[in-house]
Amino acid sequence: MIFNFLKTTFRSLRKNYIYTAINVIGLAIGLSGAIITYALFENEFTFDRLQKDTENIYRVNTHRIMDSEIQPWGVTAMPLGNEISGANSVIKSFTRYGQIRMLVKYEDIVNSENIYLGDSNFFEVFKFIPLRGSLSAFWNKNTAVVTEEFASKYFGSGDALGRTLSLVIGDEVKQEVVIGAVIERPYKNSSLQFTIMIPYDNVYELYGIDRQLWSYEVPTVTYLVLQESVVPATLDPALQALTRKNNEVREDWKVDDFYLSQFRNQKDDARTLYSAITWPGMPLSALYGSLFMNLVILLIACFNFTNTAIAYARKRLKEIGIRKTFGGIKKQVILQFMLENIIQCFAALLMAMFIADEWISWMNVQWPIELENDYFGNPALMIFLVLLLFFVSVIAGAYPSLYVSGFQPSRILKGDFKLSGTNLLTRTLLTFQFGFSIIAIFSGVVLFLNARFQTTLDWGYNRDSVIMVPLHEKGNIDKFRNSADELPGVSKTAGTVHNVGYSYMNTCIDIDGNPHDSQLMQIGDGYLSASGMKVVQGRDFSPGSEYDMKESVLVNQNFVESFRIRDPLSQVIKMDGKQYAIIGVIKDFKPYGLYIPIEPVILSLVPDEECTQLCIAGDQASMTALYSSLHNEWKKIFPMKPFEGYYQDQASRDASNTNLGILKQFGVLAIFALFLSIFGLYSMVSLNINKRTKEFGIRKVLGAPVGHIINLVNREFIIILFMASLIGCTMGYYFMEAFLGNIFIYHINIGPGIFILSVLIIFFTAIMTSGRKIYMAANANPAKSLRYE
Repeated sequence: MIFNFLKTTFRSLRKNYIYTAINVIGLAIGLSGAIITYALFENEFTFDRLQKDTENIYRVNTHRIMDSEIQPWGVTAMPLGNEISGANSVIKSFTRYGQIRMLVKYEDIVNSENIYLGDSNFFEVFKFIPLRGSLSAFWNKNTAVVTEEFASKYFGSGDALGRTLSLVIGDEVKQEVVIGAVIERPYKNSSLQFTIMIPYDNVYELYGIDRQLWSYEVPTVTYLVLQESVVPATLDPALQALTRKNNEVREDWKVDDFYLSQFRNQKDDARTLYSAITWPGMPLSALYGSLFMNLVILLIACFNFTNTAIAYARKRLKEIGIRKTFGGIKKQVILQFMLENIIQCFAALLMAMFIADEWISWMNVQWPIELENDYFGNPALMIFLVLLLFFVSVIAGAYPSLYVSGFQPSRILKGDFKLSGTNLLTRTLLTFQFGFSIIAIFSGVVLFLNARFQTTLDWGYNRDSVIMVPLHEKGNIDKFRNSADELPGVSKTAGTVHNVGYSYMNTCIDIDGNPHDSQLMQIGDGYLSASGMKVVQGRDFSPGSEYDMKESVLVNQNFVESFRIRDPLSQVIKMDGKQYAIIGVIKDFKPYGLYIPIEPVILSLVPDEECTQLCIAGDQASMTALYSSLHNEWKKIFPMKPFEGYYQDQASRDASNTNLGILKQFGVLAIFALFLSIFGLYSMVSLNINKRTKEFGIRKVLGAPVGHIINLVNREFIIILFMASLIGCTMGYYFMEAFLGNIFIYHINIGPGIFILSVLIIFFTAIMTSGRKIYMAANANPAKSLRYE
């Protein structure tokens, strides 16, 4: 019996190959989205999966109140861990995770690297897999642990163990470290991302820092390992004591409190922490946005499957009638049609697995993630696929199977059975199918217009024709600037300590007796002009002016607005115990892209010998050639130091890449949704025309014009599209408002034009899909229509 069922099933699917292809391709697209969503959430919920036994590991974070706003910070003073653990028996141990940047040299290879710092017990608290060597070597002070990627960069295919690296500050080798272990590169869904780590104690000698100094000079995360069953609240008194000490010794960095956060929550905390250091993972808005859109696509595919199954049931009425007349019971008919649906779903799942793999490979390039689907090595994924297959088979295939099994054979064979294919359920399914499609189209249109809006957004400085060259240390500016000024294409050069979009200092200031926090940028003569910043009130610093250097500052517009300064040019502020007059207000600039709001900024003037970067403005059309010339000049002047020049637009490139990645992903989903709805509409139009073929023939015999018949067919679908437009545009508006608001500070306002365009796209697509078929049906020969069965 089973063999007969299968034989009949494959015969039916082959005979109706167009509908079969529509079902399989449509479901494959929907299922691939579900598989990708699973991969995204697996990546999210297995974050830090290499780290075992972390239940008692807590990170010490800080709350700071800045202008009535509570800000969470991830960095702590360097000696905090030692102080709190020494006086509390509930703390088993502590370890630190810090970051510095310096030159690393091996023979003739010199690079500027982010070097991470960990206490000697770091690799006992956190687990990493050694490929070569032993992590116990980290207990030796002058030891380094590197990733395989880092080892290949310096030593190629040679063995890295025992090799010596030189840590260089200025022109002096400050320290040498021996590679004691090579580990696997941390997964991209790990909070602890590093390529080289050295023991934390080295930093005191590298920078000449007193171990007991309550300093934030080196960005440091402090982790506490508590004893078993210890409640974190037990440490509240000790943390309060540290808060008092911090505020006594650090007037410039007062905190509201220190608090503990469990390690497993670190990735979530890092999304909002200032100076988190640790990796936060994928933005939640992108994660849940992907979930929403993929769910929309899956529902469209299921609706399409159901409607298509009902659509070609009309072609099999006599088959069903004969089967039931010759003893086929309802259960057998249900089984037959469910088997057909399951086989189509299974074929769609196989195709979806291939689509998902290709899509994931593309997403790994677009986003800083590392997704993979190990179908046969991941039992949880296999269970998910089986459940997904069952869910889709039941949801999308159960109703058509039950529907066709209920046909009365006597009515079918007598020819008076009327197929109610466009009943309330199918109309509702098609309405929501098109509604979801409009959500996807609406989202795609919004993101396209948003990308165009952000491309033309005024950033407040010159992004396109500026190259920055880090000089590594003070005193190198004149050596390099003299050569750079002679290069063709260079229009302006200026030194600076901080650069827009890359660096600044936090500082505490006093305005009329009221304390405030602000960002501080130290710049050299001519930096505003070279970087393209604009003075909107007052004046720029005067070159060589002692008064401007010692007693004057510039501020941005947000500074004036945030601190409600009525007449900024007559305002005096107090900073570092000295008074400064505001001599100018610069136009607000967006230093860190589109995700972070503009903050109050102070600009102070420093002498050229203090500058550690050179800002070079040139002709936008020749920036590539200029960059190459600067590189060559650098090698002549500083042959043993790496050239680290970068284009200024890299500060906003992450924002642009993120925007483009979102646009591409949602654009693909919108196209998928549109095609699936085209399939669904094609099926419904076919069903409607098949059902009413004789009716059209009779109407034409009685003199009905073609336009009247076309109107009869279109009227139902126009109502469906109208209702779908209301549902889709409403849901799309609220979804995109929340989505854009959670990702971007600066984004497009959703206006009525987007609603109109989205609806026009779906209406135009519907007309192009169904128009030809309706026109052919309306023009059919009535003689043939009346003979139609």
